[in-house]
Amino acid sequence: MAERTILVVDDEVDVLEMIETGLRAAGYRIYLADSGERAIELFERHPADLVICDIRMPGMDGITVITRLREHDPDLPVVVLTGHLTDNTVEQCDQLGGINVLGKPFLFRELSKAVQVGLRRR
Repeated sequence: MAERTILVVDDEVDVLEMIETGLRAAGYRIYLADSGERAIELFERHPADLVICDIRMPGMDGITVITRLREHDPDLPVVVLTGHLTDNTVEQCDQLGGINVLGKPFLFRELSKAVQVGLRRR
């Protein structure tokens, strides 16, 4: 099986680095974006099999990023990370479908399981 590619989008550098370290060790190819705009640029050049995306970021928020990425790939599996888990966030993610939501802070094993589930749907 070919190496699976994951795009990680978060404005917190320490979160990006932690996720990158863990997922690279698990054998995934990882692309990192510290903004929604950068995520879209990267995805257009390097389509990913799955996206991990923060919701609250300066500039373009995560819901907008996911919506834009799904214009390129309607079945793109997504894991949402948020430190501000609200009913509204959950509702927005439910409307987009195919999204697993994890609250911050999260355990890496929870993220790893969410990634595996998302990639199995692919």
